[in-house]
Amino acid sequence: MRIDLETGDPTGYVDVPNPCGHAGGLAVGGDGMLYVADTHTLFATPLAQAFRPGARFRQFRLGPGVIGGLAVSTPEGIWLGTYENGPGRLFRFTVAALARLSDGETLGASQAATVLTIPDHAQGAAIGGGGLWIARSDWSWGTLDRLDPETGAPRRRYETVPGIEGIAFGSDGRLWAVSEAGSRHIYDHPFLGLFEPFFPLVFALDLSRLE
Repeated sequence: MRIDLETGDPTGYVDVPNPCGHAGGLAVGGDGMLYVADTHTLFATPLAQAFRPGARFRQFRLGPGVIGGLAVSTPEGIWLGTYENGPGRLFRFTVAALARLSDGETLGASQAATVLTIPDHAQGAAIGGGGLWIARSDWSWGTLDRLDPETGAPRRRYETVPGIEGIAFGSDGRLWAVSEAGSRHIYDHPFLGLFEPFFPLVFALDLSRLE
């Protein structure tokens, strides 16, 4: 779904075809493509046409070790990362590597230009603001980890809202986040809302105010 950042009103949506069942993240590469990362499949469609009727997606199977748990946008391509109870991995795929793929081909770890180790429970990632940022969370806790974008070495960890998941930098430098902690299906349960904190589904963070 696409929303207006000022009002939160929906401005468009697109149905991603099967076998998409649990999309882990979205990314826009420098090639003008919108990528949707599912656990075992990467979907791609031109961003300019994504929200028009009849949008068509190419599909690429993810090879062993590559999991679409999260996705990162960069001008040079995209990153795909894994969600693990222990350290995960983040794979960088260039625009050129993605362009060589035909519909139905496999995108494997050997095609990655860079592979970094990332912290456990990684739900989202973004590059900007002086680092590689990793959103980590469960229902009851959340952190933002700032890593070295070249090596993945940890720099600092900040406490943030529980349930934080996908993150991305806006043109104004603010870090936007999506939080599953606000998902309606969780709060439809008659008792869970009494114990778990609620936060908006989409919110912006001012990194200069992190402590």
